[in-house]
Amino acid sequence: MKIRLLAIICLIACFAPANAQRRLHFDLDYHYFLGLTHRMLGMTLNRGDFDMDAHSARFAVRYDISQRVSAGVGIGIDAYESYNAAPVYATCRYRFLDKQPLYAFTNLGYSIGGSGAGGPFRRGAMFDVGVGYPLMLTKNFGFNFQIGYNLSHCSNFDYSYTVAMPDYVMIGYDTTKSIRHSLSFGVGIVF
Repeated sequence: MKIRLLAIICLIACFAPANAQRRLHFDLDYHYFLGLTHRMLGMTLNRGDFDMDAHSARFAVRYDISQRVSAGVGIGIDAYESYNAAPVYATCRYRFLDKQPLYAFTNLGYSIGGSGAGGPFRRGAMFDVGVGYPLMLTKNFGFNFQIGYNLSHCSNFDYSYTVAMPDYVMIGYDTTKSIRHSLSFGVGIVF
């Protein structure tokens, strides 16, 4: 499915008019998520409770609607400390000034994947908001730097529990919903 989507996007880019190619942008980004809190089972865990680092690779296609606004769609793979997510999302950027490349961005989407325990990806909503700065080396190629906030909702987070009784110990496994808040630091290429 992802390969088909990428192939369709590449075909559209190849056959788009030259005018549209200047307005069509491809972003390939890496993000480091510095976890702040993780809420599940009515408890809020913080960085001192367990490792909350995460990594993300994302690919987006954007179209410049105007000089200040661009919008598009993207896909990615997020690797959190205890689960993985594959978000499909809409992205929007707003440049504050025409002559300055600094922009505000937001991503809103849903992570696709198997619903059962043990599946490779977990389902749930995702949301990013922040600011970015592209450092363009040529008219159509450059580096992109972002800092922001990331929210990840996992609808089937796996966990284990232990119940110790005087005569026996019971270990169980179950799933629950979780919400994770992170600071996001990103670097990528724009072409």
